[in-house]
Amino acid sequence: MLLVLVCWSLSSPAQAQRLSTLFDFLRPPITPCGLLQGSDGNFYGGSSYGGSRNYGTVYRLTPDGQLTTLVNFNGNNGAYSSSELIQAGDGNFYGTTSSGGSADKGTVFRLTPGGQLTTLVNFKGSNGADPNAGVVQGSDGNFYGTTLRGGSADEGTVFRLTPDGQLTTLVSFTGSNGRRPRTELVQGSDGNFYGPTNYGGTDDDGTVFRITPEGGLTTLVNFNRSNGRDANAALVQGSDGNFYGTTTNGGTTDDGTIFRLTPDGEFTTLVNFNRSNGGEPRAGLVQGSDGNFYGVTRFGGIDDKGTAFRVTPDGQLTSLLSFNGSNGVDPQCDLIQAKDGNLYGTTVGGGAADTGTMFRLTPDGQLTTLSQFNKRSGQTPFATLVQSRDGNFYGTTYYGGTADKGTVFRITPEGKLSTLFDFKGSNGAHPDSGVVQGSDGSFYGTTYYGGTASKGTVFRLTRNGKFTTLVNFDGSNGAYPYAGLVQGSDGNFYGTASEGGSADGGTMFRVTSDGQLTTLVNFNFDNGGQPKGTLIQASDGNFYGTTFYGGGASGTGTVFRVTPNGQLTTLLSFKSSKGAYPYAGLVQGSDGNFYGTTSQGGSSDGGTLYRVTPDGQLTVLVNFNGSNGYRAYAGLVQGSDGNFYGTTSYGGTADSGTVFQVTPEGKLTTLVNFNSANGAQPTGGLVQGSDGSFYGTTSAYGRKGSGTIFKLSVP
Repeated sequence: MLLVLVCWSLSSPAQAQRLSTLFDFLRPPITPCGLLQGSDGNFYGGSSYGGSRNYGTVYRLTPDGQLTTLVNFNGNNGAYSSSELIQAGDGNFYGTTSSGGSADKGTVFRLTPGGQLTTLVNFKGSNGADPNAGVVQGSDGNFYGTTLRGGSADEGTVFRLTPDGQLTTLVSFTGSNGRRPRTELVQGSDGNFYGPTNYGGTDDDGTVFRITPEGGLTTLVNFNRSNGRDANAALVQGSDGNFYGTTTNGGTTDDGTIFRLTPDGEFTTLVNFNRSNGGEPRAGLVQGSDGNFYGVTRFGGIDDKGTAFRVTPDGQLTSLLSFNGSNGVDPQCDLIQAKDGNLYGTTVGGGAADTGTMFRLTPDGQLTTLSQFNKRSGQTPFATLVQSRDGNFYGTTYYGGTADKGTVFRITPEGKLSTLFDFKGSNGAHPDSGVVQGSDGSFYGTTYYGGTASKGTVFRLTRNGKFTTLVNFDGSNGAYPYAGLVQGSDGNFYGTASEGGSADGGTMFRVTSDGQLTTLVNFNFDNGGQPKGTLIQASDGNFYGTTFYGGGASGTGTVFRVTPNGQLTTLLSFKSSKGAYPYAGLVQGSDGNFYGTTSQGGSSDGGTLYRVTPDGQLTVLVNFNGSNGYRAYAGLVQGSDGNFYGTTSYGGTADSGTVFQVTPEGKLTTLVNFNSANGAQPTGGLVQGSDGSFYGTTSAYGRKGSGTIFKLSVP
């Protein structure tokens, strides 16, 4: 990644600042469904989640596995594209989103091959709502489709749409004639459209219907559990003129069926799934060039993670593949047969990061994974960065990496990011805090989860990438460390665990560089509880910190001092009017006093910025009120100019957080208003680099949806 060229300039009466985004963490497509091979030979599809706002995407995939995101849905233009696309006669792609749009009830859209999106329909309820299926282009050039809800009885509709966006509701389902259709329609050779409903009919187990282009509806089949139920997939008309389909449940063991239906309604069950041969197909069938039908089941097979199968027109079933996790889990969408004769499809789970795969399958069952959706560069950086002696910055992400359990990364001042370590769970997971560079040059930190007891760890990462778990928290010695470490003047590291210990109120501990842990304090809520902020060692040699809960009648947190041998003194207990629930630790100013923030309390209950003397005298300097910031979760840093700098997670002009400067006397200046485009919700603090600029992270949004790393220049 290169330095983003666009900068946001913000002005205050005293100075001008420049914010530069150094890196945007990527939120890739997640939960892909269905592929279409376009006329250019590439594959196109949508994803239910992922993208810059986690509302899903439309992507293009080359036959050799190169993925390009064409559309990031943002809510206004639609959300959650779980249906399959079609390429119409005009060369454009058409599809639906199940949510979003002007009424948040879904859309129909047109997309050019170059990625230009046009919303054709915003569903409003009366004209349909929540389409779960795509559209089909009829022989008359119009598009036909279904909505899951909406219409006169709110049980779903069948609609016709002209290419210029004129919508006509052809049928409103009422229950007796079916309800809640989830699938695409298919136009038969007779010119009529055919499809199933998920529910309704005589037994409320669903139906199969025929509808004319003008809207005349005929119910052909009433499902009744024994012959299938919950038809979630579209029908396919075979070369013999009959329709073939699947039901997700029903049949002899209620694991679903494959059926054949003549155009006049004669129904035959061809296959009863029984888990060993597959189970609960949500996808339909595709007829291969060999005349057989191919499909997938969500469950069943050797590992009960789904299968791919072949079935002859008379019902002879052959299992081609059992999914096993590493090659995918839970295939829910139709296969397609491409021009090369192979079958292509997706799984919604499994793969390296358990976020789905795209695969190629030969007709005899040879599987090749083409793309694994992952979060390799990390996602959601919560913590403050640290500048190393090499001039680079180091930090952590809470999500992402090969196992989606977080990473440790390095980023240069110019914005080049390298992932140094991927947490796997057994060696730690989901670090909430950053790292500290020890005197030996290695980096030390904590993870909130993971380890042998899944209650967090302390780790060391050398400069050449050797990783060592130093401590596995198990509850008795602490649990769920939220805060990072500080190296004391004795060379040992000091930190806190937010839970565990003798009273389950958290602990303060000392750990040597080789992993010898000593519990110094057991918090019991009377003396504080659940410390979340990183400690500091003050000029007097003692350690100072905060607890989120406990202390006094209000129980809204404390400031404490601890000697290196573990003697605890509570300096103050917060009362809501002067601040409450401090997430962050303290910084000792050049005047010898301590400065910090609370996440709540104060005059507007938006949190406070305070000064406390070494003997516990509290002064509230700032009350956050929304316009000047809200919910400060991070601590402060004193800049070289003597002022303090920090962040709020919310508030400001876009309620997406701020960066601020405050003088020791309490005069606050907002330097940055985050606005999603440049990031949002900073939960970590700032660090002043050797170049005088401030560096930090946002935990959300940015151009790619999963947070940013930024640099702020303050003249």
